[in-house]
Amino acid sequence: MPLNNVAHSLGLLWSRVTTRKPAEPTLITDPERCAEILACQGYGSQTMSADDKQGSRAYPNQRLVRAFGIDNAFTTYRDDYRQEVKRKVAGMLNTVQDWTYIAAVANRLVMQSIEDMDEQGGRGSLNELVQTVSLKVALRVFFGLDPFGHPLGMDDRVVKQIAASINHRWVGSKEEHWVDEAGLEELRELFAQIGLRWTTARDNPLNLVLPAYETLWRVVVRCFLEVKFRPSANPEWQLLLRSFIERPTKQEFHHPTKARPTYPSTEIAGAVRVPRASTVGGSTTEMSAACLVNEALRLYPPTKRIYRNLELELYGGPKALAVDIEQCHRLERVWGADQQDFRPERWQSASRAMNGAFMPFGGGIFECPAKARFGPIMIGLLVAALVTNVSAQDWVLVHECHRTECCDCGGDCNKQLKEGRPLLSERTSYSCMMLQRK
Repeated sequence: MPLNNVAHSLGLLWSRVTTRKPAEPTLITDPERCAEILACQGYGSQTMSADDKQGSRAYPNQRLVRAFGIDNAFTTYRDDYRQEVKRKVAGMLNTVQDWTYIAAVANRLVMQSIEDMDEQGGRGSLNELVQTVSLKVALRVFFGLDPFGHPLGMDDRVVKQIAASINHRWVGSKEEHWVDEAGLEELRELFAQIGLRWTTARDNPLNLVLPAYETLWRVVVRCFLEVKFRPSANPEWQLLLRSFIERPTKQEFHHPTKARPTYPSTEIAGAVRVPRASTVGGSTTEMSAACLVNEALRLYPPTKRIYRNLELELYGGPKALAVDIEQCHRLERVWGADQQDFRPERWQSASRAMNGAFMPFGGGIFECPAKARFGPIMIGLLVAALVTNVSAQDWVLVHECHRTECCDCGGDCNKQLKEGRPLLSERTSYSCMMLQRK
């Protein structure tokens, strides 16, 4: 029997073992227990084989197989294949060395989107802008596609359709028994139009595109809103990001060296002076683009909950667990009384408890390979490109409709932005928010 068929049979066997569907997942909110489960050290999972551990991760993700026809590190039941995929992805991400080029691509893509908005009456969807740019960057990094136009590169219209299809299918896949074979074939045809074709699940470009795209766009939207359009936004945050996109290096991301103008808080309405540096435990930490990205990842992690299905006799059947990353990132006993606030300054003096509770890229053997560098730096560059090209003096945010069902903002996105609580974090949040040129 071919190896792929063997793997498929193993997956079916694991699925049959877990046909006794667990009850609603047990929600885990304690950071230490969450870290243990992600590292496969909790609930007796340390006694499981490598394939069983991978199966505990793959089983809750089978909805993505149905929705996108993928076979990647999130969905395979074979740990050896999971390791192979992880090495491949890590190798790709590690080859991204020319951040100056990536910064220029991000900046030009945002500029191009703004120009397109101006041609359409100076108005466009913020979510759609960020989704399109994020998807083009992912396609450039993983497949080398030219992001600037057809026929030499990606047709902007097609990329927007791909992004819309991904969002539709992701939401639909959460419904039990959801199937849309015709829609999957349409998505396959859209990818073919930008030169990416596949015949097997392992050849599917979405194996690589989905994790990168999902890591980026929602965090980028919310970080941009926090640093640009919320009442608590500090002008110096924007200066940090502009400095970073001008000098897009790992050093500049963590330890900005370029001189920046500083302002007393009385000179800019609403400004809160951000210290350039502070001494913590004998070491100096600086306010940086990395602090801004970390705070966005804290309040708005790419995956709010990570699911595991453990088949343990101790529980008489499958045990479903939900590691609540969002809650871990908002515990008052860890983050303080201002845990609901976007306050990047907290990362200048992050405690051991804060670092331990911070899990935006998962943890343990399944930790995302984008954690070390690519993910945070890419988020920073995309937000910096938006900050550089969308001036609050030239653009305002407007609500496109007043139907409460258009998204989950209750019919007024701007009102929700002004409230002193975290931004909404659902996939459809702010779908009604438009950028409008003044």
